[in-house]
Amino acid sequence: ALIIAEPTKPFTEQDKAVIDQYLMSNGNVFFLSDNITVSMDSLKKSAVTYAFPKDLNISDLLFNWGVRINNTILLDNQCAKIPMNTAAFGEQPRFTPVPWYYFPLFRPHDSHLITKNIDVVKSEFASSIDTIEGNCNLQKTILMTSSAYARVLATPNMVGFNVLQNTPNKEFFNKYFVPTAVLLEGQCKSLYQ
Repeated sequence: ALIIAEPTKPFTEQDKAVIDQYLMSNGNVFFLSDNITVSMDSLKKSAVTYAFPKDLNISDLLFNWGVRINNTILLDNQCAKIPMNTAAFGEQPRFTPVPWYYFPLFRPHDSHLITKNIDVVKSEFASSIDTIEGNCNLQKTILMTSSAYARVLATPNMVGFNVLQNTPNKEFFNKYFVPTAVLLEGQCKSLYQ
């Protein structure tokens, strides 16, 4: 199996052709990609930073397979907590765990062999995924989703602690069970045929 984990530079056409031909030879690919970039270091110095789309030059290959990783950032009410100083100005620092909606806890598909008996999976600054027609005859199985209370924002967009100032309501979390991981199985035509 080929594991592509968190690519940071754009794929060359030669890279994509090698991946494509590997799949045409019945290879398996496990693709873990961040489609946006956010600097947590910037949030240590300022209350606001930005989420920007990352161009990995892989969209055409993914489209061929019938998948699109969107240039979005996913917020979820079911999320990890981060320590935040909740003391008043001038007082001794007091750190309290607060929900950080940018770190969703994904729900695994309960009955699929790959994700059965797996607890929630923590992510950081995740994007949503769409399944599309593509150029292949593939069975698509959604393996992980957001919770029933999620929000999807297009990028570039601001990321900051201001999201914690008000308790978000049902109108804020207006999306539900947003796909974040998908399994593709079957036969596919080469992008380079």
